[in-house]
Amino acid sequence: GDLAVPSHPLQRVIETAVAQASKKKLRVVVQCNHTTPRLAAKLAAEARGFGAAAVATALPRAFAVSDRQLADYARRVCDATDLPVIVQDWNPGGKSADAAFFVELHRSCANFRMAKLEDPGIGATIRAIARETAGHVGVLSGWGGSYAIQLHGAGLAGLMPGLALADGFVSIWARLQAGDRNAAL
Repeated sequence: GDLAVPSHPLQRVIETAVAQASKKKLRVVVQCNHTTPRLAAKLAAEARGFGAAAVATALPRAFAVSDRQLADYARRVCDATDLPVIVQDWNPGGKSADAAFFVELHRSCANFRMAKLEDPGIGATIRAIARETAGHVGVLSGWGGSYAIQLHGAGLAGLMPGLALADGFVSIWARLQAGDRNAAL
């Protein structure tokens, strides 16, 4: 069915999440994933109408794709909305996108604000993205939050590990931000 139809299950899920979050003055990031850029962009275009504060999209790694195809995918999602965009890359079959990929995306899409990477040892990537975008693009760590403490000193903007241990990660992040690495550990 068409995602614009009010009775579509995805729309109801998003609207319910946004309504519940707004009661607590929380903002919602709507995940806009698909293997085709056309449908991911369609979701991104509709996100504001659902009440989203931002959109996120994961680069499609289900099939072999070129760096150019990945860049085109990300640009198409960014171009579909005026909301801030998070682009996630997790590539279990090889290397993830590098700093140059995200720097170029920032140059072509002003609303691209965050990269979410699922790799250890990305301190140099975090620093390069911050330097080359004058701090306009941050990096979030996924990977279950496993590397947040190590990457904080490199300028990590935040972490997005999933909801299972959210309260614990909020506590760890608050301690890191306060400069108390020992308490975070």
